[in-house]
Amino acid sequence: MKIAILTAGFQASSTALVASYLALGYSVDYYIQTDKRTPKEKLRSLEALELDLDTSIFWIKQIPLTHVRGIDFIKQKERLRIFCYRSAEFFDGSKTFLQKVMPPMLIYGLQILLLCRNYDYIGVIGQGSFISHLSLNLSKKKILHTHTFHEVFSHQSNELDSNVTQLVNAGVPLVVHSEYAKSRLEDLYKSKQIKVTAIPFGLFLGYSDFEKSDSIVLDRLKEKPYLLSYGFFSNYKGFDSIWKAYLILKQKMGDLPFKIVVAGSGHLEIIEEMKKYSDFIVINKWLSNDEISTLIYNSRAVLAPYHSASQSGLPQTCYVFDIPIVATRVGAFEEVIKNGENGLLINDSPEDLAQAMLTISNDKTIHSNIVGRRGLPNMFSWNVIGLQYMSMIRGLKTFEKSKL
Repeated sequence: MKIAILTAGFQASSTALVASYLALGYSVDYYIQTDKRTPKEKLRSLEALELDLDTSIFWIKQIPLTHVRGIDFIKQKERLRIFCYRSAEFFDGSKTFLQKVMPPMLIYGLQILLLCRNYDYIGVIGQGSFISHLSLNLSKKKILHTHTFHEVFSHQSNELDSNVTQLVNAGVPLVVHSEYAKSRLEDLYKSKQIKVTAIPFGLFLGYSDFEKSDSIVLDRLKEKPYLLSYGFFSNYKGFDSIWKAYLILKQKMGDLPFKIVVAGSGHLEIIEEMKKYSDFIVINKWLSNDEISTLIYNSRAVLAPYHSASQSGLPQTCYVFDIPIVATRVGAFEEVIKNGENGLLINDSPEDLAQAMLTISNDKTIHSNIVGRRGLPNMFSWNVIGLQYMSMIRGLKTFEKSKL
């Protein structure tokens, strides 16, 4: 079987999925969206993946595997080809001529390329308008493919993503990464039979190829063990809960036995307040893969007191380094985190978070459970996940033949 994977973001899970197809004996062409790059720029903004390009990407270009960092864990590389491609998002409101014609031209070119290469199955992965329109075009041409969404509902409004709506209405088979997201979609479309399959993430193994002792990061973290919260600063991630939990612990204990490291790009007022206190270490910048790996690997635990979530890949990143998580009982966290085994699940309250922070900083049982990833159920093995995808693909083939 010859497979194509096209991804717009979300390379951490996509690369591991590619590895699972290769392990099953299939050939894979892996297309990675890389936009707004200058000639000879080193790309460091991809999840668990880095590419060295010797030229700018005008449209599509094959990348030598020796120019890719984050794929050392893949054993069967002889059947793998990696390409970079350009995209252009669809703009609302006023547009220049180029903004009007570029997206459909690039989509048409990609579509023709994919048709000419005669893939048995195409997996499209991403959230934006460009990648979603590509799926729509593939559907119109009756090309066997699925579209994977990592975020189904908006964190801000809790409304269904407009691109999800468009693809559901067009009958495009969807993949989501939790039963939680699948059931919410099915509840929303009770009167319509939609094609949606829930297949979980496995571990984001590409992160294991990156540096775990970045000296610039570690020089700031020498004083005490630390609890970590990382990622783009957004209100839904519960930084306000971390702040309130800290105040509770500070009043109760005075001197804390750990530091709290908050790392990532973005701006929130509560983060600015944290910067004023010595118990916090705030690293307010875009994080490279080496920095992310170093921060997680050397932490005592990762904090995820989210106010909302759908199917976060945070556990699948942290478990690569045998690091437990404290998370709220929202979204799909309960499908991955087993309370007291590979992390702690709490209610969305600063009091619960404060107690969990204290517990996880001293706990030895959870840490010993998670070593060697024993805390992750077998259903999250990429071998199992690859077989789930194959079962779904065979089902779609049978369904399409039945309509002829």
